[in-house]
Amino acid sequence: MSLIPKDLRGVVYCTSLKHGGEDEWDFLWKKYQNSNVATEKNTILSALGCSSEIWILSRYLEWSLDDTKIRRQDSSTVFSSVARNDVGYYIAKNFFYDNVKQIFKQ
Repeated sequence: MSLIPKDLRGVVYCTSLKHGGEDEWDFLWKKYQNSNVATEKNTILSALGCSSEIWILSRYLEWSLDDTKIRRQDSSTVFSSVARNDVGYYIAKNFFYDNVKQIFKQ
């Protein structure tokens, strides 16, 4: 990971997940969990929404409501990263409609 220049990491991570599958997503998720650098964590959170797998994007949105997985203040990053994805737009829209009360309760 450190071989990738900082200014290219977001693009590299996103492209890897767009063309990858569960293994690539899980690899980057573990990097997120183990990182202590706020900017790196934010870059990874944004990239995790680039997956082309509908079930992964749905799970990721569900995790955004779980404070043990994703901090409350970071849930908007999760939502926007999924919504920017062509595959994820409608998933994010439906997730928002289905969970609006829980989202704003937080």
